[in-house]
Amino acid sequence: MLGFGRLFRYEFKAVGRVMFPLYGALIASSIIFGFSNLVMSDGGAGEIVSVTSAILYGLMVMAVVALTAVMLIQRFYKNLMGNEGYLAFTLPVSTNAHIGTKTLSASVWMLLGCAAGILSVLVIVLFMVTPAELVREMGFLWDEISRVNGVNVMKVLVLIVEAILIGAVWCGEVAVKIYAAISLGQQWSNHRVMGAVGAYIGFSIIESIVGGILQAILPDNFPYSICSGLSDYAGTQVMMLIVFLAELVLVAIYWFVTYRLLDRRLNLQ
Repeated sequence: MLGFGRLFRYEFKAVGRVMFPLYGALIASSIIFGFSNLVMSDGGAGEIVSVTSAILYGLMVMAVVALTAVMLIQRFYKNLMGNEGYLAFTLPVSTNAHIGTKTLSASVWMLLGCAAGILSVLVIVLFMVTPAELVREMGFLWDEISRVNGVNVMKVLVLIVEAILIGAVWCGEVAVKIYAAISLGQQWSNHRVMGAVGAYIGFSIIESIVGGILQAILPDNFPYSICSGLSDYAGTQVMMLIVFLAELVLVAIYWFVTYRLLDRRLNLQ
């Protein structure tokens, strides 16, 4: 059997050939933007250079977001739903392994894109303030956080890790929802793209309807009501757990839809 890890490495490398250079270009544009603000903000030509570099940085940010979405869709559609699907589904790999590989790869690249964006902002900030000033401001921020009841370093680290986990699951939910929509759209041979777009809109409408029904039948101010009487930290933990479980439920639903369509009703071009 072709191992899941080997399949994932192939997928990761294929996307990385496009995304890593783009992340490098994003960081480079942030350096140019920060440097132009540092030495060329005196008006005239300097101001033009500063504005141009800001536009370049903004375009690079949009390029990262757009290309991440394009790669997420293209890799799934081309590899599994197009002509390459005939080869992909002859490999000694289960349908779940194919879905898992695409979902994990998409999630990792979305998280890496966020990390690259945060790093680019930090680069720009470092051109505006000295490292000492940045450390001092972070100290002030920590003092504000510490005012929350019962917060210490370990609890903050736990919250950060939990936030990253929720972000990772959210990325997976976004990816597998798109995959479910694409798989459902393939059932219309002559209108695949329109079918996929319609399916995605339909999923979003169903989510809204279900959310409205749950809001109507659950207690008032849920989930905030179940946090009453808890400390700020404990209440935050409960809220994060609810969000995490809700995202897992959505992942499971869209994963099941994708699996059933690919495994039982595959309609290749």
